[in-house]
Amino acid sequence: MAGDWIKMRCDLWTDPRVVRISSALKADKVRTIGALFWLWGIADAHSADGTLPGYTAEVVDSETGIAGFAAELHKVGWLDVSPEGVSIPRFAEHNGRSAKRRAQDAVRKNSVRKMSALQADKMRTREEKRREDNKQENKQKKSEGPQGAPGADVRLVFDHYRTYHPRAHRKPKATSKECRLIKARLDEGYSVDDLTAAIDGCHRSPFHQGDNDRGKKFDSLELIVRDGSKVQQFMEIPAKGSVTHGNPTTGRIHTPGYQVPDRSFKPTTGTPPGGNVPARPGPTPAEDSVDP
Repeated sequence: MAGDWIKMRCDLWTDPRVVRISSALKADKVRTIGALFWLWGIADAHSADGTLPGYTAEVVDSETGIAGFAAELHKVGWLDVSPEGVSIPRFAEHNGRSAKRRAQDAVRKNSVRKMSALQADKMRTREEKRREDNKQENKQKKSEGPQGAPGADVRLVFDHYRTYHPRAHRKPKATSKECRLIKARLDEGYSVDDLTAAIDGCHRSPFHQGDNDRGKKFDSLELIVRDGSKVQQFMEIPAKGSVTHGNPTTGRIHTPGYQVPDRSFKPTTGTPPGGNVPARPGPTPAEDSVDP
C-alpha cells in the first residue's frame, strides 16, 4: 500500500481525453473523473506497479457503473487490458511510493524557497551554523581583542597615530574614547587603511597643524575619528605637493607656499581730517576662521 492519497491534476476537468471519454459514453465529466479517481485509487492501494490481477474490463465497468468505460480508457492510453487483468501505463510516474516522495520533495523545496530569511536560518545544518559563528567570532576578535585591550585592527590605527606622536596612547585601553570611536568607524565599513589615511591627511593640513588664527594644533586622534564625516574630510586632503583650490569642508587647504595673511592692525601715516583713525577692514570670507 503506497499511501492514503493519490495525485490528480487540477486541469483534469479540461483534459481532451476526459472530454473524449465523456462524449463517447454520453456521460458527464463529473462521473468520468469520479470513475478515474476510483480506478487510480484502487491501483495505488493494491498495486506497486499499477497492475491489478483479476480486474477485467467487465469488472471495471461494473464497479464504476459506466458501460464501456474500460474500453474508452484503453483507446486514450490510460488502461491496458489483458486476460490476466488490467494495468495502468506509466503508473510509477504519478503514483506509488517513489512518485509520491518526489512530489513531496518538490513541495518541500518550493516551501523552503518561499520562507523568510529567519526561517531559512533555522533550517541550516549545524556545520553551516558553526562555520558562520566562527567567522563572526574571528572578525570580532580583530576589532575587540582580549578583555581590557583593543583588537588587532584598532591597535594598527593607534600604532600609525604614534608615528606622529610617539608619546601618545602608549597603552590604549578598550574602554578609552579613542578606542570606541575607532571601533565604531571600523563597524561602519571604514578599513584600517582608510583611518590611517585620515591620520596622514590631518597631519598634512596646515590649518590643523597650527596655521590658524589661534596658532593651535588640532590633530588629536579623537578629532580624526570622531565620526564618518571627519574621516572622509581628512582622507580627501591631498598629499604634499598636490595643487588644490581649497577643501569644501574646511575651506583652509591651500596650495604649497601659501602665506598666512598679516591681520595685525597697521594705522596709516598721519591722521585724517576729523582725527578719526580708519577702521581695519573685516576679513574676507576665505579668511574666516573655521571650526576644526
